[in-house]
Amino acid sequence: MKATFKGKNITYILECRDHSLYTGWTNDLDRRLKQHNAGEGARYTRSRRPVKLVYYEIHQTKEEAMKREYAIKRLTRAQKLALIREEAGETGEDGPMKGKAGETGEDGPMKEKAGETGEDGPMKEKAVKPFGDPRRPGLAVLN
Repeated sequence: MKATFKGKNITYILECRDHSLYTGWTNDLDRRLKQHNAGEGARYTRSRRPVKLVYYEIHQTKEEAMKREYAIKRLTRAQKLALIREEAGETGEDGPMKGKAGETGEDGPMKEKAGETGEDGPMKEKAVKPFGDPRRPGLAVLN
């Protein structure tokens, strides 16, 4: 069954064709994504189609969604990518559209593969944070 986002206050991040990131808010995410991809959305995304939804948060009020949009827009690209990866359970530098949010194995959250290396050398095996964050309800990442 397809999730519906109509009537919810959502802050979202899109990845554009040129791999740039666009942040916005809406109260109908499905409609807004169609607008962006039809060239009827923001001026920024018109020449960067197609766009792909890589992150979204659901808020109780329009004001909360707008404040969060402003806060995300003030982040650096690296911080936005880290936010996207954090919710997707990623730790690598491969970009915002790798991995799936909330992936779990039969025994619980998936673990990183032993022997993978990061910038600071071999990574230790650790559990990936499960989908969502209790301090920020309504967070999700789509892939």
